Amino acid sequence: MLSSLSLRHHLSDLLERGRLPAPVALPLSRAWDSVSARRVARPLRLPPVPVVGVGGAVLGGAGKTPVAIATAQALSRAGARVALVAHAYRARPLHARQVLVDDPVALVGDDALVAARALSSWAIPTWVAPTRQSAIDAAARDCSVIVVDGLLQSTPEPLSCSLLVLDALLPWGAGACPPAGDLRAPPWALLRATDRVVLVSDANCQGETALPPFVMDACRVELRIVGARAGAVLFPVDQLRSLRLGVLLLVGRPQRILDSLERCGVRCETAWFGGDHQPPGGLALAAIRRAARISRIDAWLVTPKCGTHLSGLDLGAPAWEIETSLRLDPRTETVVDSRPCVRRLCSSPCSRLPCCPFPS
Repeated sequence: MLSSLSLRHHLSDLLERGRLPAPVALPLSRAWDSVSARRVARPLRLPPVPVVGVGGAVLGGAGKTPVAIATAQALSRAGARVALVAHAYRARPLHARQVLVDDPVALVGDDALVAARALSSWAIPTWVAPTRQSAIDAAARDCSVIVVDGLLQSTPEPLSCSLLVLDALLPWGAGACPPAGDLRAPPWALLRATDRVVLVSDANCQGETALPPFVMDACRVELRIVGARAGAVLFPVDQLRSLRLGVLLLVGRPQRILDSLERCGVRCETAWFGGDHQPPGGLALAAIRRAARISRIDAWLVTPKCGTHLSGLDLGAPAWEIETSLRLDPRTETVVDSRPCVRRLCSSPCSRLPCCPFPS
């Protein structure tokens, strides 16, 4: 398998594995611990409608955005008028705007564009703005509940519900904050700010995944690869197994996606990993085309987020977007007790909303 790593990806891989030199990394990591623990709750002026925050423990790749999308869909099924606020990472929106499915990725950001496309058939608007506060204010004008992707907790007033998303295989990443690891903040600070832990596992992994350290209970959800989409055509996993495919990823933790494909029985002839949220440049595109030609692949498999950066580029082979489904693990009997969350939602105008976006 041919694999090309950008410098940015190589550094993120070092963070995830905690392999930076300890004499340099550990003192800086302790300083990050102290600062990040105080910044888990972000200063916000909350609107009069409930706000559900969906945050992650590590710097990318844990499944936070799919959980935020599933949360918005679950609340919509319960009868709420939902709006989703996305983080316009590496984008420059000039003002608060509702994201359209054909917006340029440079204007709204890749995560926001993925969310808008996933929620368009649900009539759930996705909002971005120069600041999270202005996006929340704009979204609150015409909804009964807001889901915020990338926000774990707020201050001085707490969110109506806070979901912490953990990867079941590596919940606390390298176990340290940067530069010794990839944790956003110490686990105790993250859990203290959380109403409910959502544990995301690969549906193709065998056996029950144990609860992560420090976590007493969690809502388990399974992420399953169902196929790859080329325009309006969906190729199921069974059909992908018989094709020559490559994987092209511009995400954090790309090895997890590669492992998931292999567990599905989809073998990739070549792989190319780039920087998270970064489109490939001229030299990278030449390397990608060369890899496609040498490996004689039928298509590149990409995530929907990667697809926002690759539209219209010559990759030497068509790009098919991996399609996944996220569902509550039927083995789950209970979810985290969240009576404070129940009280806050029931005291709001939206008392019909379930406190848990993943009902058992």
